[in-house]
Amino acid sequence: MKNTLLLCLFALAICIASCAKKEARNSSDSPPNTNPYLVFTEIPDAVFEQALIDLGFDDELNGFISIENIENVTDLELNDMGLTDVTGISKFTNLRDLSLNNNYLTFINISENIDLKFVSLVGNPLSCIKVNSTQLSNIPDGWQKDEEVSYALDCY
Repeated sequence: MKNTLLLCLFALAICIASCAKKEARNSSDSPPNTNPYLVFTEIPDAVFEQALIDLGFDDELNGFISIENIENVTDLELNDMGLTDVTGISKFTNLRDLSLNNNYLTFINISENIDLKFVSLVGNPLSCIKVNSTQLSNIPDGWQKDEEVSYALDCY
């Protein structure tokens, strides 16, 4: 009788533990898990994500976007939007033209955006623009920034 009672309590504990794990996986701090074949990237700036929603690249303001929805984007113009953080821009792997003028960006990492031909970052309080060594050795003529801002391999 004692063994049966202990076995029932043990089974109940396992059920409770497994339910708690499912809730944690589905919390709003985790990427959406509707399709395990999709990969998501974080978009922490709600203004940036809302702009991507308005352009039809995302459908829910949740801090994440499907890489599949953005990997073929070639042009992105988000001037005068009030952006403070464009984390996730590196996942726009086919981006050729990027215009983010007159926002509030203090840092941007475009080192993984190897196809960029035109970049315009004028009017942002940038301290540094992170690029890769190939970009740094041959900054294209179509890249525009404020004079006091520098390109660098590492930004601190």
